[in-house]
Amino acid sequence: MAGTEAIATVSKTLRGLLEEARPAAFSEQPVVLLRPVDFDNGYKDVAGASKGAFGLLLHRVTINTARRSLPPRTAPDGTRLRPSLPVDLHYLLVVWHSDAEFSQMMLGWAMRQIEDAQLLPAHLLNHYAPVAGVFPENEGIEVVCDPLAIADWLALWDKLKPHLVIGMSYVARAVLLDSDAPLHSYGPVLERVLPLGEVAR
Repeated sequence: MAGTEAIATVSKTLRGLLEEARPAAFSEQPVVLLRPVDFDNGYKDVAGASKGAFGLLLHRVTINTARRSLPPRTAPDGTRLRPSLPVDLHYLLVVWHSDAEFSQMMLGWAMRQIEDAQLLPAHLLNHYAPVAGVFPENEGIEVVCDPLAIADWLALWDKLKPHLVIGMSYVARAVLLDSDAPLHSYGPVLERVLPLGEVAR
């Protein structure tokens, strides 16, 4: 189970994997976490991206319905806690460069890197985590290619106008967001008392 920093941790891990694995040919192209507003001006305001870059945009977060009904958690002190919330993180990987052929080489390399690292283990996630111990040792995150249907792809880029760039979509599945709220349990009802005839004062 992961803390509420899990979403940011997965994003930073994907960025870190690509950033540290870049070959010399792409050393001048940083890996950046994008916001939708970064698409407005053709990435001109993205720091350090004047010579092109790899970009990761978290564009959608959904509830993972396959693991929606999880059991309560138990804290180290024995306290029962509310179940974790499983979410899927939908990313758009994009690349841009002034040279079309070079940008296609960048995309091919980045897709291969993510495919080779489909399972992100806890020790890797925690290496990039903003705080210590976000993911327990027995937990990992699966990242898979999740191509959008053409209608969804065009709808997404309609929102990110005016600069359409090449890219691919991915999903990080079932990232668990833990709760610190205790789950109270009560004994069965043995008797029901109906105070008929009593007048409140």
